[in-house]
Amino acid sequence: MKVYDSETTCQNILALAKERGWNASRLAQILGVSPQAVSKWRRGIASPSIDLLFMMSDLFEVGIGELVAGREVDLHFSLDDR
Repeated sequence: MKVYDSETTCQNILALAKERGWNASRLAQILGVSPQAVSKWRRGIASPSIDLLFMMSDLFEVGIGELVAGREVDLHFSLDDR
């Protein structure tokens, strides 16, 4: 099963910003968030809201799937387990 990977998602976002010559502070300014918010994304303490992910999808002209990363986890359960 795939789950959200916040650190890789942030790496994707910062790489796209870097391609445009923007550092984390400039990205924060463009998105209307604090540089501390972007720092928290980078450290995996917080994640961008879904609203910001859609905004960045438009800003970077990529699909949400190119921004959001997932990682595989091994979950063994059955819906019949109660």
